[in-house]
Amino acid sequence: MKKYLGLLMALLMLLCACAAPAQVEQQEETVVQEETVQETPEQAEELTEETTEETAEEAAQEIAEQTQENISVADAAYEGDGFYGFPIMRFEVAEQQEVDLDGCGQPESVALLKLFDEHDQMCYALRVVKGDAVYDTSYLYTWHVGLWIKDLSGDGLPEIYVSGDMMSSDYVTFGWKLSQNGLQSLSEDAKGVLTSGRIASVGENSVIIEEYQYVLGTWMASREYVSSELRGLEPQVSTLWTIEQSDGERYLSVIEPLPVTVDGASALLPAGTQLTITAYDGENTVWFKTADGLEGCIHLQDSNILPDGVFAMWAIDGRSENDFFEMLPYAG
Repeated sequence: MKKYLGLLMALLMLLCACAAPAQVEQQEETVVQEETVQETPEQAEELTEETTEETAEEAAQEIAEQTQENISVADAAYEGDGFYGFPIMRFEVAEQQEVDLDGCGQPESVALLKLFDEHDQMCYALRVVKGDAVYDTSYLYTWHVGLWIKDLSGDGLPEIYVSGDMMSSDYVTFGWKLSQNGLQSLSEDAKGVLTSGRIASVGENSVIIEEYQYVLGTWMASREYVSSELRGLEPQVSTLWTIEQSDGERYLSVIEPLPVTVDGASALLPAGTQLTITAYDGENTVWFKTADGLEGCIHLQDSNILPDGVFAMWAIDGRSENDFFEMLPYAG
């Protein structure tokens, strides 16, 4: 009996020893399968990077395709004529800006073209490129031009302004907007001139215009201008032309008692007084400051009231302006 029990125990131990490796092997297979199914953080990050790169490549390709449909500023020929009707033979891009002019969400190309005719005479024109559409102005009667783009009208869409010298510091400023029909001039002037003078700087809602003023001499002056529905640009209300003494104060010497207004009362400045012109209202009044600090204004009259044969730019108290000053520094 003891012999049979011993054999039975030996058989059971042998069966257990054979089953253990199989169970371990099955557990290892299960672990391997789980490891294969689960995604590690590193694998997830690599997958995200691959997806992002594919998206970026697709976006870049789309932009490239759109760009191919657009015309660059230098691609299209200029079809207009230059000075005296001579055909334009070539042009250069003098200045270029990229700005959304019509609120479409994509920038248009705005450029100043420097044109050369068959005699190599130079002038300028404005070009705007929107997609495959090219809008050119006729040539501008100016040299030494500058380009500004700013929404002065407050409608949310910027205007284009160009200032230049027509001849001998005779500055003018042009203006346009981009509409569904192309470039639209802001001026009813035949040549598109908004105002005389050039833009010196652009503020939030206004520009500073510089222009020579011819009052008791020739003076470079500046004034604030704002958008005008009727005139395009016009002086800001209650502003004056400020006379710039860029080369130091230039005094005018009084040789005859000069009628003026000081503190709202009429007065006479005696001969020998030295004064500078400080401001001008654009019509018929100039402001002055004497060498000893006295300030006041001089009321001017149209020179047409003077007798025939008397030449002057202005009259003062019925007489030529030249009667009251030793010399008036008019240009030319």
